[in-house]
Amino acid sequence: MSFSPMRWVGIGAGVVVPFAFLDGIDRYAQLPQVLALHGVALAGLIVWLQRPVWRHSRLTAPLLVFLLIEILSIVSARNPVASVLPISTHLAGVALTLSLLNGLSKRDFKFSAEAACAVAGLLSVFGVLQFLGIGHHWVPTSGLPSATFGHRNLAAAYLVGMVPLTGWLWWEATTQKKQAAWAIGLGFESAFLLATRSRGAWVGVIGAVVLFIFIALLTQHLRWRVFGANGRRWLQLGCILVFAAGIASVPAKIEKGAGEAMWHGKQDLGTAVVSLTSEGGDKGRWSLWRSSLEMIADHPVRGIGAGNWRLMFPVYAHDDMIDSRTVPFRPHNDPLWIWAEMGTLGFLVYGWLLGTAGLLGWRVAQKDFGGWALLCGLCAVVASSLFGFPRAFPGAWLPFYICLAGIGISTLAEKQTVPFLKLVLVGAILVVGISGWGVLRQIEFDRHLLPARLAFAQERWQDVHREACFMPTLGSMTLLWWLLSRRCSLKQV
Repeated sequence: MSFSPMRWVGIGAGVVVPFAFLDGIDRYAQLPQVLALHGVALAGLIVWLQRPVWRHSRLTAPLLVFLLIEILSIVSARNPVASVLPISTHLAGVALTLSLLNGLSKRDFKFSAEAACAVAGLLSVFGVLQFLGIGHHWVPTSGLPSATFGHRNLAAAYLVGMVPLTGWLWWEATTQKKQAAWAIGLGFESAFLLATRSRGAWVGVIGAVVLFIFIALLTQHLRWRVFGANGRRWLQLGCILVFAAGIASVPAKIEKGAGEAMWHGKQDLGTAVVSLTSEGGDKGRWSLWRSSLEMIADHPVRGIGAGNWRLMFPVYAHDDMIDSRTVPFRPHNDPLWIWAEMGTLGFLVYGWLLGTAGLLGWRVAQKDFGGWALLCGLCAVVASSLFGFPRAFPGAWLPFYICLAGIGISTLAEKQTVPFLKLVLVGAILVVGISGWGVLRQIEFDRHLLPARLAFAQERWQDVHREACFMPTLGSMTLLWWLLSRRCSLKQV
């Protein structure tokens, strides 16, 4: 069977991005994932350049306008350097999505989805092993169980989008072997999702299930496919649920050492559910959201600039820093984050993108059985982002790109030739390539930043000075000045 080049790009995105991590650097999951995203986006643009045709999608305009607003938000940034990483991350994501929209057929997309779901199943096996006490030190992490995502909440954000897609492949499997394989994958994904104790992700899954039931009741063909299924399907579903609940009901015994300890209110599955309404169960999110709303009130039009939320938060914290030892980087709510950094216009365009995707997804779900999985996966990811920050991590946000591309591919118009498209693609390749080179430089910076931070914590000032001098950016001089000033203040104390 011959594979089209763009199909390989789609498969590569689902395989490479979630697996990307690099030990020995400060941002060990984020930067490798961003670099992997640049790699597959660059490959997609190059493949697209070989056949430069355009297929109109209603998703294209909001995607490009949203990216443009984020780029322009750098004008409002107090620190434009902090805007570089989020802009380059979302630039690569948009480039990949548009490449898939214009190069994949429906059949190619399903192959890509199968590869992505197979990877999700494998990573879930690893995550379940971590939850059971195996492999804690195999990959870097700041919160177990996390597989290769760096933290359990990010792994959960990834899973909420992959579970509906895996469920679609399981339900549509035509042979008993395929049914069994996808059922096993779905069981491990569900078990890993419950084991993360990520309550925000659970809200996303519950929302997706409610949406699916709603679609099934309103759509005749889907209602017949679901409620008219044979007994073997329902037996497999029961086994999946029992397996997931059985694994997740094991009390978590994850202490400090390999990342953040499991919060005492989440060690048992039941207490994790109850903690949603307990005192302190929000883990400081209300304070972050309140501060974000104050930022929005003070900068409603232009925002504070991409990547600058963490720099502005101390001004709005009102002596409530949550943790006196560190400053939060993100508000744990992606829509509020977008609104604060990109202004009201950026927030409205984001709503335009989600609304368009939701409307198109609803239309696809009326005709195609797989449409419900794309729509539910998209809604689950967005609902989960109300309590976290998956947009910053390409691995966690990958299901959003997959579902968005799948919905767009299902509603595309005929291919057409567009003047200057080759020139535009060549320009895009250059921009994404330069952006990827910038990510490489940040990885090199982080290779020295991690030992510098460790040396600073242990007051080994000569080591701090040595590592800071080797950092490959002008930002290292700023860091060196800050560290030395901190040393002076510590001596005075």
